[in-house]
Amino acid sequence: MALNIEKKDAFMYMEKFTPIRFGPSIRYFGGRPREGCLAISITGVVCVVILQSDGTTITSSESLGSLRSRLKVVDLCYGKNGDFLVAASDGVVSSAIQCYKVTLRLQQEKCVITSQALPSFYPNCYIITSGSAADKTCTRVTHLRFVIREAADAIVVCIAGNNDSIVELWELREKQIPLHKMFLSQSMDSKLKTVCWQHHASARTPSQVVALTTPRSSIYDSNPPPSYILAAYQDSTIKCFYRESLHLVCSITINPSACRLDEAGVTLPGSATLISDMQLTWTGCALLTIDSLSQLYLYRLSPITDPGGPVSPNYAVTLLEYCMMTGVDWWDILIGLKPGMIESISDKMSDTFNRQPPALQQYYLSRFLAIKMTIYRCLSTGHFKAGDCYSLLMLNAIANCFKSVLRPTDLSSLDKGPAENLTAIMTSKQHSETTDVDKVILNFEKNKEFCVEPATLQSLQQLIQWVANFTLYLLASLPQQYHNMIRFPGGGLLADHKALSSLRELLVVIRFWGLIRHTCLPVFTKTSGKI
Repeated sequence: MALNIEKKDAFMYMEKFTPIRFGPSIRYFGGRPREGCLAISITGVVCVVILQSDGTTITSSESLGSLRSRLKVVDLCYGKNGDFLVAASDGVVSSAIQCYKVTLRLQQEKCVITSQALPSFYPNCYIITSGSAADKTCTRVTHLRFVIREAADAIVVCIAGNNDSIVELWELREKQIPLHKMFLSQSMDSKLKTVCWQHHASARTPSQVVALTTPRSSIYDSNPPPSYILAAYQDSTIKCFYRESLHLVCSITINPSACRLDEAGVTLPGSATLISDMQLTWTGCALLTIDSLSQLYLYRLSPITDPGGPVSPNYAVTLLEYCMMTGVDWWDILIGLKPGMIESISDKMSDTFNRQPPALQQYYLSRFLAIKMTIYRCLSTGHFKAGDCYSLLMLNAIANCFKSVLRPTDLSSLDKGPAENLTAIMTSKQHSETTDVDKVILNFEKNKEFCVEPATLQSLQQLIQWVANFTLYLLASLPQQYHNMIRFPGGGLLADHKALSSLRELLVVIRFWGLIRHTCLPVFTKTSGKI
């Protein structure tokens, strides 16, 4: 799923977000993907392990290239048709960075691995300074990363020397090669199009690179997609580059030795430690770093659409909607929000969500309420609205559970199911204003649409008890909310007509189920004999 740049301001989710399909590498019958893992050894061997449904495994191995060689750094990305694209280097700057396409297929319960060589390239610093004395300053390739894990059109290469390092960005582009007239025919063009790696930009720093990270995926459907490239250096500096021309967005310096604390909170002396690894979150809003002392550092990043700028409400809403559509965790987005933006973000999300088709609203309602609940928790006084979202989330989940267990023996209408018939009965003129549940039950006794097996009813007793307790909670908080203006978490559902209608339907169904099995009804403890 990716954001369509041309329709980023559209209200409909299916227009704003474009599905991007990735085929599985190995499929079951019917196209269902299989589970497994792929590994590349230091000797250039591709190893594949496939997990079978019966608990057994299928293993296979094959040489990555035609000739075995020692590999120092390797990275891979995923192709849309299920292939793996691999970039590898032996760590020597004078050796080419090799690229391969690895394809897997299952043939008679045996995994067949096919490796195909793709265009390779030499580091630009070696090409330019070849033969001069300056080329010996950077002698080894230390890091190799695809810019986007799901796109093979760009690679970041780090070359280090004794005192400095170079970060190079290479992109895969089409190139026209002129042909001699003796190789041309009447139907051929004078120029042949081919794909090759071209150097895009470089950034030199007087310190060695110790860690490199790039985004796991891109939420934008553009070519090339905007992205950050972050490099950590030996002098405890982290630099953030923008993909376009490797423009430096920001640079920070940390002092890990000053952060070492004992159990009493006293700073411990010691030499500075090195950053061991870095990783960006799925949305690219935060960077997590760990050093050699297992100390964690968390940094917020500026929006990819405005490098170095603040997070705007529209940008936050777009990311939260992307998380709602894809199921990606949204915690890293929340740490960049300011308290004054919470209300406007919630209103914009609600306004856009209410414009979606009813079927789409029902499908994403649980995730939408979960996102709003976590947004309100960022406010010091937002626990009331967060409680409303949680209560509505729980109420909708229980309502869907109750309606799904209905197994009617007879239907009054073939066009509607029992859940739709229940809503139609409760909203009819005969029962829309009735407050006595027993009067509504009289029309249910001869109706076989809402019957459930007694054993199933008993397993739902805890959910039935929650519905009854929540109803009493709303009734008890009603005088305090409307007369004394005291807010209660979950009390906002008193102003939600849909929530009250759903709660009313559940109470009627519970009362009817009590006629089938009395022990499934809610249990209460009387605090007074007059009740």
